[in-house]
Amino acid sequence: MSLPLLTLLLLQAAAPDTAALKGARNPAYAPDGRLAVAIDGDLFTQSAPNGRWVRVTSGAPWDRDPAWTRDGSAIVFASDRGGNNSLWRVRVTADGAGGEPERVTTGAERESAPTTAPDGSVAFVRGTGAAARVIIRAADGTERRLDPREQTQVAPAFSPDGSRIAYVLTAETGRRLTIRTIASGRETQPVTDRVPESLAWSSDNNRVAFSTGGARTGVFITPIDGRYLNFVSTSRGDVAWSPDGKTLAIAEHEEVAVGYNGDPDRLGDRVARETYAMKNPGGLMLVAAPAAPDAEKREARVDAAYDHASHNADAFDRVWDRSASVYFSAPEAADRRAQWDALRTRYRPAALAAATDADLERVI
Repeated sequence: MSLPLLTLLLLQAAAPDTAALKGARNPAYAPDGRLAVAIDGDLFTQSAPNGRWVRVTSGAPWDRDPAWTRDGSAIVFASDRGGNNSLWRVRVTADGAGGEPERVTTGAERESAPTTAPDGSVAFVRGTGAAARVIIRAADGTERRLDPREQTQVAPAFSPDGSRIAYVLTAETGRRLTIRTIASGRETQPVTDRVPESLAWSSDNNRVAFSTGGARTGVFITPIDGRYLNFVSTSRGDVAWSPDGKTLAIAEHEEVAVGYNGDPDRLGDRVARETYAMKNPGGLMLVAAPAAPDAEKREARVDAAYDHASHNADAFDRVWDRSASVYFSAPEAADRRAQWDALRTRYRPAALAAATDADLERVI
């Protein structure tokens, strides 16, 4: 083998440099903080959190949509290496190196966007266009539809504890971020005025980050009850949320789902195309994830110098004085004022001794 050819092969097997991360797609965090991405049909992982990048898969097949298993030992991904897009699994060593990929599904329909649960289940999308549906594949290999409705379902994402799954539902009213509780099947749609694309859960299982196109492009965060909406980034792309909750990884892209009679790619997949043909292939961006509102909220406590008896006396005297002024200050109320003075003498000691606000209220 000639030296130039050997050098070329070594360069092809090496980890990508910063420039090569242009075109990175589908970021996914391992439980220990390592990232995985897809670049031009190959999967890359970090050897350690924030460490060097290592190529996990290679060759002509187009590998995409990496999703770590919950023990961090393997990646489930979509690939056409079996002739059509199906799900595969590859073992990943502690230093980021990959083993030989193993096929997981053998269906005839296109499959994509896997997401994993702690019990070994994998949710993914089967079908394309209006026929796309979310399927849940149990650890024993049995499969079921997430929902029997004949509506387009894409971009599934299991919550870290596996109790919920977020996905994008397309109905007559448009695309909706939908959160489904696995056990009960109950669904909510916390945000209805955005066009969600890629989804990622916070490590506390309470918030979902999503990218959106349309008139309000960017990345947003919403809690599962939809009480508020955080604007996080102007970037648009595939989203992942770090397990420590501090960082959002955004693989920027600007894909537009156009289609017309003369479109040479109208039957293809625009995600599966070389970045060298793109005017702006995008890159992998890291942004700080905002803390949840009230995350550091705590009650300020009064120290031991607080005089409870003095507080009680002031409260009791204010109530007594107001009544004395309103009802017993006139000359003709002298007899009743004497009775009111006697009540003050009788009840004030009990007010000062009240141990709680409730006890003070009862005395007053």
